[in-house]
Amino acid sequence: MCPVCKTKQNATKSLSINLAPRILVVTVKRFDVFGRKITRKMKYPLTFNLKKHMDTAMDNPENMASITDEIYDLYGVCVHSGYSTSSGHYYSYCKASDGKWFECNDSFISGSTEQEALGQEAYLLFY
Repeated sequence: MCPVCKTKQNATKSLSINLAPRILVVTVKRFDVFGRKITRKMKYPLTFNLKKHMDTAMDNPENMASITDEIYDLYGVCVHSGYSTSSGHYYSYCKASDGKWFECNDSFISGSTEQEALGQEAYLLFY
């Protein structure tokens, strides 16, 4: 609601980072306001550059070339299996130091593939 004209307006939300963390955890809201799971597929990268989300880039986009790249590699994916916030199960995909991916589900750990890890609706862990 616009405080000046008192009419509803389209709103945008933004987030900027002041100092790049050593480990970046990205959480994507996957439930609607009623607690139902959003099943629309999303794509996410193996590497992520935080540069354009830094305060210095958002405050002054024309200086983007002078801002240092902040590159993160994906090494973990947390997955929710279920249909709502009130039911389901969490498990994860983890990348080992040798580059191999594993599915970790309760007390079971099995080999996996990069394609399986990238095909999940998930929380993302970058390092």
